[in-house]
Amino acid sequence: MDKGIDSSANAIILKKVSKLTENDPNQDEDFYEALRGLSTFFDQNTIQSRRGLRNTLEKRSLYHNQQYFNSLDDVKTSLDGLHTELTSINATCDQAMNKLKGIKARNQILVERTSGYKQQLFTAKRRQELAEKFIDAFQMKPEEIVILKGPLVKDKNVDIVIDDKFFELLFKCRRIHENAKLLLKSINQTTGMEAMASMESLEDAAFDRLYKWTLDRLRNFDPDSGSLYIVQKAIKLIAERPVLFKHSLDEYATVRRSVVVRNLIDALTRGGPSNNPSPIDFHSNDPVRYVGDILAWVHQAKASEKELLCLIIQECEQEFIETTCKAYLSLITESLFRPVKSRIDLLISSTDSKKSHDPLILFKVKNLIKFYRRILSEDLQPDSQLVHTMTEIDSLAHRVFINSLNFHCAYKFGQNAESNIDEPPSNLNLPEWCIRTLRMLGEILSLQNSSFLTPDESQEVMITLVNVVIKPMLQACRISASRLPGLEMSIFLLNCYNEIHLLLSRSKHIDDFKKAVKQQIDDFVESLINENCSSVMSYLDLTALHNSIKNEANLPLSTITGCDPMILQPCSKKIATFLARPESVLLPQLIHLRDDSLRKQIKRESFALLGQMYEEIHRAVHKKENGYDEPESLLPQAPEEFRVSLSGIELI
Repeated sequence: MDKGIDSSANAIILKKVSKLTENDPNQDEDFYEALRGLSTFFDQNTIQSRRGLRNTLEKRSLYHNQQYFNSLDDVKTSLDGLHTELTSINATCDQAMNKLKGIKARNQILVERTSGYKQQLFTAKRRQELAEKFIDAFQMKPEEIVILKGPLVKDKNVDIVIDDKFFELLFKCRRIHENAKLLLKSINQTTGMEAMASMESLEDAAFDRLYKWTLDRLRNFDPDSGSLYIVQKAIKLIAERPVLFKHSLDEYATVRRSVVVRNLIDALTRGGPSNNPSPIDFHSNDPVRYVGDILAWVHQAKASEKELLCLIIQECEQEFIETTCKAYLSLITESLFRPVKSRIDLLISSTDSKKSHDPLILFKVKNLIKFYRRILSEDLQPDSQLVHTMTEIDSLAHRVFINSLNFHCAYKFGQNAESNIDEPPSNLNLPEWCIRTLRMLGEILSLQNSSFLTPDESQEVMITLVNVVIKPMLQACRISASRLPGLEMSIFLLNCYNEIHLLLSRSKHIDDFKKAVKQQIDDFVESLINENCSSVMSYLDLTALHNSIKNEANLPLSTITGCDPMILQPCSKKIATFLARPESVLLPQLIHLRDDSLRKQIKRESFALLGQMYEEIHRAVHKKENGYDEPESLLPQAPEEFRVSLSGIELI
């Protein structure tokens, strides 16, 4: 029995020992925690201490349990006190709840009334908002009405103030008027009509105020002032009422018309500050500069006034601006016609100044007037006073120019009496009066080509020069040439016609007349070619033979008088002399031709004709039926050899 007990005890001990040996104390946190707790009171490792360790542990456990129990007793006491307080509070809350239920029951009617009042207040606010929006859409505020109508002040010295706020309220007034039209389609027709009538009255009052303010600004218009854009807005609105717009611009045009004519008088008589520039009237002895300065000033003034006028009405529609500018520019510049017309008329019509009646000077003045009339007409109405005046001045300048040309022709060409026309010079050159006239015409053509004349105006000038100057000059040349022999007359007229044709070739017009002059030149050239050939043929004694060939005589040429072999025998020697010295045989008058090209043309075509005539004679002489014995001795040069010899002669 004891062995069994010992064996079981040993097994238990072995089990515990194996358990201790199997467990790794390094990985058991509880084990380490137990050792740390044990170290606080187990300080001596004696046998007595180890034997009393269990008792010590039990006492410490009992002590800790006793402390825990005491702590729970304090907690219980606190919880009992809390329970008592909560019970008291609960009773108090029950009493308050009972009171609230009583109050709620008593105030239920008041809450319902308050909710009704809140709903009524919300509805009232909505109606107030709608009423305010309606008033804003269909009525103007009193302070806004004061801005549009102006303050009720009878003092005329009080300035009328127009600013952006005024235009904003005026547009609002129009918007209300448009909104009121919608009411006419509803049941509120009376309200709509009243609103429309009120806004129409207010708009009329506002336009009246705006019109008075605009008139005041236009009377003293300053483009550099800060109110320019306000004036532009005002004019744009006033343009919607034609009567007010017309009165406004009429007032502006009246003021500017006085200013412009006053400035012109000052420019004519006083000049600029410190006499810079000098008065225009100081240059009245120079007709071209005088007329040019006056018309340039008028053009500059017109351009300045157009710029100001366009600046004022630039907010209007473009087509309206163009029409208005032309109409009121014509009105503004209307006052300029008297000083301009009086001075230019006096200058052109004056009989004291010979300089002003020179055709060249008058042509320059006439071109200036025509040029400025055209550019002024672009911005003015066709029936404006200034355009009408410029047309009259242009017509007067044209008449005086024609009269000056007629006087020049009568004086230079001796149209009053043919005996007054000088005889041609001995060298058959152009007379001095013809040279001066051509020089004057050349300067006129140069001015015409460099001026701004239209093709029709240039055509008109050329027709005038042809009818008034060139044709009488040609007639005078023919009268003067009639005192010369036939050949000299042709040379002289050819010189005259050729110079005139050279002059006319600088113009692109009067083609028919140029063709007629060229045809006359060709006739003179042909006549001189024939005369030159006749002279050479007479020298060679071949005239009779050539005439007989042309007349196609039925008899043999050798039997005709003047064609017999005895007369033809010296021809060979004379032909050689002619080919050696052609100038000694050709017409000596050709040296008087001014144009070298014409002289060379006459000689060249004369030689060609001589070659043709010699070929005809050579062929006739070598025909057996003409009865010439040994024709090679009479005309030894072959026609081709004759032509080659002529072609080798240097033309001078």
